[in-house]
Amino acid sequence: MKNECNIERCLKEVGYVLAPISGTSMLPLLKQGKSLVWLTTIGEKRLEKGDVVLYKKNDGTLVLHRIIGKEKDTYLLLGDHRYNNPEYVKGQEIIAVAEKFWVNGKFIKRTALWYRIYLKIWTGNLKLRRILLAVLRFFNR
Repeated sequence: MKNECNIERCLKEVGYVLAPISGTSMLPLLKQGKSLVWLTTIGEKRLEKGDVVLYKKNDGTLVLHRIIGKEKDTYLLLGDHRYNNPEYVKGQEIIAVAEKFWVNGKFIKRTALWYRIYLKIWTGNLKLRRILLAVLRFFNR
């Protein structure tokens, strides 16, 4: 994501930030230049499978990916546009969680019915995700 310093500063000072998407790892839901994500500090929230989180890599890069699993104190994260090689991230590296998304000119809350269906399909089976991504790539040539 771009503007890492501004994002971190806003999260620290205000507790939330509306941030632009950079890159393609969260396609098909979030698109660079078209989507925004409303991030809040984690505080006492319990992170769960399906949550979209912002974490900071050792090199300082901020990455927005989805939780696909948990092993002890480590979260398995994967961008929606990927189907293999999850990242293993410690809880203390996660700095924010997405509360809602700006997609196609409107906010989508995590509680929206179609989003919950998308979440079930997209996080339920990585083999199915691989097939769906291949179909999307075929039709978006």
